[in-house]
Amino acid sequence: MDSRLLYGVEHVEFALEQAGKAFERGSNISSDPFVEVLVRASGQRQIKRAIDMFGLHGSREIVLLGPEMPEGLLESIGAVESEIRLDNERLQRLKEAYSITDAEIGAVSDSPAEAVKDLIKERIALVSVL
Repeated sequence: MDSRLLYGVEHVEFALEQAGKAFERGSNISSDPFVEVLVRASGQRQIKRAIDMFGLHGSREIVLLGPEMPEGLLESIGAVESEIRLDNERLQRLKEAYSITDAEIGAVSDSPAEAVKDLIKERIALVSVL
């Protein structure tokens, strides 16, 4: 999963949780659990758009999903573990990808980073309703 449009690990965890609930309720959009996570993480119902946002398109910033990390996995694939930082560049990228306006941010929180996180979570939750 390409991590460039994630605000952090919490984003993936919330998308996983919402995808699981969708399968439990029978309201999943995709029959593939991984694709369902992508759809939820993207905050909208279009599978193609979700894959465009989070599919691997030559990105070197990826998220590995699994219950635990096997010892030596990162080294064996030539990867390094790093933390997702919610800096200004990432915030701008997220605002654009999720169509988040400055007015929305101002209405939600004094902290742009917290507002963007909350607004993305709201969009993820609304996938089930729309």
